[in-house]
Amino acid sequence: MPRAAIETWQENGPLRVRRALAERLTALRDRGLLNVPGDPERAALHLLLLISAAHPSYRAAAPSDEEVDAAVAAGVRAFLHGYAAT
Repeated sequence: MPRAAIETWQENGPLRVRRALAERLTALRDRGLLNVPGDPERAALHLLLLISAAHPSYRAAAPSDEEVDAAVAAGVRAFLHGYAAT
């Protein structure tokens, strides 16, 4: 796959989502609802990785809806624990 195609996809997909999420996290920080020190895009990446539908096991079947829901809920809890406003 050409590098330019990958870069275009990154800019219009994953990186666009990460930047938009970083803006939301910054707004929550500015309202005193989250503690986001440093780079909000790093915090956005943390949250995205914690709630990713990608499952680290090498199972042949995709995770069930219940497994995805549980993983996302656990990821959000972990994120909020790490970035809770003090």
